[in-house]
Amino acid sequence: MPEAVIIDGARSPIGMKNGKMIGIRPDDLTAQVVKGLLDRNPDVPIADVEDLVLGCAFPEGPQGMLMARGVGILAGLPTESGGSVVNRFCGSSMDAVHQISARIESGDLEIGIAAGVEDMFSVPMGGFTPDFNAELAEQEYYIGMGETAETLAKDGSINRDDQEAFAVQSHEKALKAAADENLPMKLFQLICMVKAMWTWTKAPANRTLIRSKVSDLLLSRKGPSLPQPAVRYPLVQQPSSLPAKNMRRKII
Repeated sequence: MPEAVIIDGARSPIGMKNGKMIGIRPDDLTAQVVKGLLDRNPDVPIADVEDLVLGCAFPEGPQGMLMARGVGILAGLPTESGGSVVNRFCGSSMDAVHQISARIESGDLEIGIAAGVEDMFSVPMGGFTPDFNAELAEQEYYIGMGETAETLAKDGSINRDDQEAFAVQSHEKALKAAADENLPMKLFQLICMVKAMWTWTKAPANRTLIRSKVSDLLLSRKGPSLPQPAVRYPLVQQPSSLPAKNMRRKII
C-alpha cells in the first residue's frame, strides 16, 4: 500500500480586526499560499497535482461557489486538477489533510494539496442567514465557542491557570524559534513563510504591499507574561452549566 508523505507546508499571516489584511478575498489569499508552496517546491510537477481539498467552516459569500476549484485556477494548477470544499467546522483543514492522505494510500491519487481558509470578517459566525432547527435547539445542539471552551475545560479538569500557562509557553516557543537561526529549516518553515509573505490588498486604484512579521502575530515582541488574576475575565459572561457528557452529541 502506498504511504502518504507531507512534502512541505506553508501559511499566510493571520488577519486582525481593523488590520491591514481587511479586504483581501479568501480565495485570493489561499491561492497566494498555494502558489508560494508550489514555487518553493519546483521538484514537484504542478501538472501532477490531481486534487485540492480545502477546509472551510462557512463556505458562503466570498468563500462560496466551490472555492477550492477557484483557488486552484488562481494558483496556476492545471484545469485537469479537481477541487472540493470540506466542512467540519474547526476541524475542516485537518479533515482535508486526512482526505488527501487516505486517497494517496488507497491509490486514488499520487499528489494532492490539503488547505484551509476562513474569512472571519466577511462571513459572520453562523453564516449570513442562520436557520436553526427547533428540535435541535431544544436538545441544546447549538453551542457557542465560549460555552464549548468552558465545557471542555470542565470535562478535562483544565483550570484557568493551566490554560494561561500553556498559552504563554506556546508563544515563548514561537519567539525562540523565530530568533534561532540555527534551527533546522523544517522546524520553522511556517514561520519563514509568514516572515517572507507579501500580500496585495485589492483596493480599486491602489495596491499596497503588506509584510507580516512573526512578532506581529504574538502577544509581545519582548515575550508574553501571565496575566494577574484581577484582570482576567471569563470566557463567557455566565459560566456554562452544560453537562460535559453531552458534548459528544452536540459537536458534530
